[in-house]
Amino acid sequence: MEVENRGIHFLETHRAELIQSVSDVMPIADKMMSRKLIHKEAYEKIRAARTSQEKMRDVYDALRPGGDEVKAELYRILREECPLIIQKLSSPSSCSAREVDTARKKYINHIKSDCAVVKEYNSLIGERVWLDDRYMDLLLIQQHRKENERTEELRSKGNTLQQVLSKRDSKDFRNTRIECLFDSVPHGVTSKTVVLQGQAGIGKSFTTLKMMSDWASGKLYSDRFSYVFLLRCQELNLIAHKVSLHDLILYCCQDLEPVIPQILSQPEKVLFIVDGFDELKLSEEALKDFTTDPYEKMSVEQIMNSILRKKVLQNSCLAITTRPISIKILEKILKNPAYTEILGFSENRIKEYIQKFFKDEKKVERAFCYVKEHEGVLTACFVPVMCWIVCTVLREHFQEGTDISHILETETSIFVYFVSIILKHHCQESSLPPQDLLQRLSILAKSGIDKNEVLLKEEEVNSFFSDSAQVPSSFLNKILLKKSIGCKTVYSFMHLTFQEFFDALSYILCDEKDAKENMETLLKKHTFPDAKENMESFLKHKFFFLFTGSVSPFLFGLLNTNTLQFLKEEMTISIPSGVKPLLLDWLQSFISSIQNFCSSEESDFFFRCLYELHDPQFLCDVMQNVESMQLSFKTTVSPVFYCLRGCERLKSLDLYSCKFTEKVLEMLQPVVMKCEVLILDTRNIRDGGARVLSTVLKSHNCKIQNLSLLNSGLTDSSIDELCCGLQKLTCLTRFCLGAKRLSDDKLGTLLSTLSTQKDLSVVKLSVKEITEKTASSLTCFILQCYSLQEVLLEYNDPSESDMEDCMSAITWDLSITLTRPDVPEKEVKFKQEFTTYREADLLCQAFRNEGLIVKTCSLTMRNGKDLIPTVTLQHMVTELKLTWCMGTEKLVSAVTSFLQGCHRLQHLET
Repeated sequence: MEVENRGIHFLETHRAELIQSVSDVMPIADKMMSRKLIHKEAYEKIRAARTSQEKMRDVYDALRPGGDEVKAELYRILREECPLIIQKLSSPSSCSAREVDTARKKYINHIKSDCAVVKEYNSLIGERVWLDDRYMDLLLIQQHRKENERTEELRSKGNTLQQVLSKRDSKDFRNTRIECLFDSVPHGVTSKTVVLQGQAGIGKSFTTLKMMSDWASGKLYSDRFSYVFLLRCQELNLIAHKVSLHDLILYCCQDLEPVIPQILSQPEKVLFIVDGFDELKLSEEALKDFTTDPYEKMSVEQIMNSILRKKVLQNSCLAITTRPISIKILEKILKNPAYTEILGFSENRIKEYIQKFFKDEKKVERAFCYVKEHEGVLTACFVPVMCWIVCTVLREHFQEGTDISHILETETSIFVYFVSIILKHHCQESSLPPQDLLQRLSILAKSGIDKNEVLLKEEEVNSFFSDSAQVPSSFLNKILLKKSIGCKTVYSFMHLTFQEFFDALSYILCDEKDAKENMETLLKKHTFPDAKENMESFLKHKFFFLFTGSVSPFLFGLLNTNTLQFLKEEMTISIPSGVKPLLLDWLQSFISSIQNFCSSEESDFFFRCLYELHDPQFLCDVMQNVESMQLSFKTTVSPVFYCLRGCERLKSLDLYSCKFTEKVLEMLQPVVMKCEVLILDTRNIRDGGARVLSTVLKSHNCKIQNLSLLNSGLTDSSIDELCCGLQKLTCLTRFCLGAKRLSDDKLGTLLSTLSTQKDLSVVKLSVKEITEKTASSLTCFILQCYSLQEVLLEYNDPSESDMEDCMSAITWDLSITLTRPDVPEKEVKFKQEFTTYREADLLCQAFRNEGLIVKTCSLTMRNGKDLIPTVTLQHMVTELKLTWCMGTEKLVSAVTSFLQGCHRLQHLET
């Protein structure tokens, strides 16, 4: 109604000007007649008039019977037929400053309400979320990368990929931000056209919404642009009739009608954001035609061609988002554009996204732990859509109260959800049926994996897709690389991880016969030899893990019951029934042939396969006889926690190489207490882990006999807790601890606690130095622990610089056989490696003072630097080994003097 009133007001205000200005009246009369605005008599009268002025007066006369509706329609006809006259008469001077301000405020409020909330992929009717709760700043760079840099990005995984992305977020790669897109480029020229390119799901559309929202809020480009318009190509494709630039602006907001002349008169203050150029259906014919008149009506493709070529509103600015597949077309259309590539989320941004999504700190921590511990998920989360999938899935589990360690979402399921979303929401351009598309992609992926290629040649891609229109830009990234004096085109999947997933799909996206043959060929090529009977052959077969270590877990994940159901219901994909038995037999044939997973690679690989499969019965069948397990630094918590539950006979668990923290150890308590041998790295679990371990040791179900707490990660604050647990443990036989960070008092407390163990036979300690108090504590421990057979002291992981200092001072190895005065028949072997004469002397003095009997004392001297005669050592040594050259006469004299005091010496080796 407001627009109609404005048109009526225009006709009445500018009657005289229109009568004088409109020279070609009959096209106007023709449209009035065809739209039944005037009768035939009135039309004939207009036609019969001699001059254009008389014709226009007759047009005005013909309006009277029709009233306001006819006047409003005539205004529309005049805009179509006489746009320049209307523009001139509607010049800014004809619109008051107050009206301009009112219209602009209405538009800004419209943008704020339209862009403030977004609809998610799974939103129900009326459901929306705040844009700011989902948007995170993306990593943007303006530097084209070399082939090796592209390969590095595609092949790096997990933390390594995040390190690579951190390198990209630097001046070397011309990193930038949204607010700097229109700043000067390196040559000092400010570009008025910016292309933002990125893969499907990387956040291009969200970025355009954020640009609109921030502009409307005065946070972005407020000084530079008076008007910013968002043109969504997906929506533009739906416009079938002819339009003008004037019409497109009104599509953005009808309230802008009175200020359009002002907008058009200041093009340098206008920014057009074109979202999804790759979706715009531009024909060759459309690319040839353009207009310079903002009121001229053409097809929407021709109008967009005019905007992009700057034929209309020449001095306006453009920001265009597109997938890389359309870059070559844009190169033909645009003039001197600046290119910016969206690389996605860095690790910090992933965590910030999770924080915005959940807000609750506990849920944030649990969700981020899930992402961090699954290398494939962390890798894929550089794509914002993957972040949303992970958070959405985890939110459902949190709402159901599921513990993070029991969450059934496998890496494979996350990738399946991703493919499903891309097919439904980002793949409208494909002319191929979904299953046909996936099958071609999977065979292409397999071909690349077999050749160890992540950059796929253009001709190979074209062999799977008959023309460029068929190439699915939703899954394949088109890359232009410099080659000699020209350029070459290659393709890649979003990342090697996605390529590996599609490779796994290639074995199941076929009929029953082909699937069985393909699987048999794969498994025959990688059949394990008997690890027990032919260890040499088994070790040679380790290359298997390098070849299929990432692919096979996806294969098992596709056979997961929940994943199978999703594939069938949501994507109408049914996996051939013969595949699962073949894979399970293959896996079981190897696992059942061994009892000990002594290789960390081996453990990690099979844990992932079993976890992705998530078949409890199969897990119990294959893991029930496993007795020993060594885990790698790559091992993730969920697969470990899941698989260890199936190890009913597990006796030894080596977690030394894992980077498991206190929280993970807490999760593993039920498994840990069943083991007889437990090996931990205290640098990872630290003092908090000691408290968890104490809880385990206090349990009456604890079976730990051999406890190794390696490296010196524990401090004094953890010793009391640890001692409380050790006091309750009744079956300890061997104990090892890195004690370099412990004070003499706390080391004494620990040794005092250990002395009460009735079956403890071997103690191994890594100490920083032997003091008089430490020597006394050790002596008391040996006297009080009657089951003790061996004590070994050693240095614990010195750095290279430490070792250099140590080797200049630490020159002796000391090995002593001791007996107690009250039990002379029981011997205790005491050994200290890399000690000094002072420490050796302190120990020997403490042993003698407390009444311990030295049966034998073997001393190895590595050089003669510290050869200072000590009465205690001379009286005790029974064996002496010199491992250095005598050298000078002075040194020979010193050795001779030392030997003269060794009254018990029985054996000398030089």
